[in-house]
Amino acid sequence: MSRDAHYQQEIKKAKTNLADFQEHGADAIGEDALEFMREILTPEEIAASDLVVMSLKRHSKLKDDLELKLDEADSEAAVSDVRYAHDEVFSRLKAGLNK
Repeated sequence: MSRDAHYQQEIKKAKTNLADFQEHGADAIGEDALEFMREILTPEEIAASDLVVMSLKRHSKLKDDLELKLDEADSEAAVSDVRYAHDEVFSRLKAGLNK
């Protein structure tokens, strides 16, 4: 299995696990596990882990948005003969960012 295929497989499993957790809440991992975590972790460590989870969710959403835009660009390229040079694309991006 290629590295990218393995990565995609692990992302899929993580998304499934996250969806299960979101659907079932504490029941997904058991209240005992949550209580155990509260006993061994400081409030700061719990907050830090919550931030990591939120960052992962945000990264996943950004990646999904990027994948969608790349798919749209591929679809457009398949039906159009118009091509843009690297310099032209990045000058437009820079100009848009400087507004």
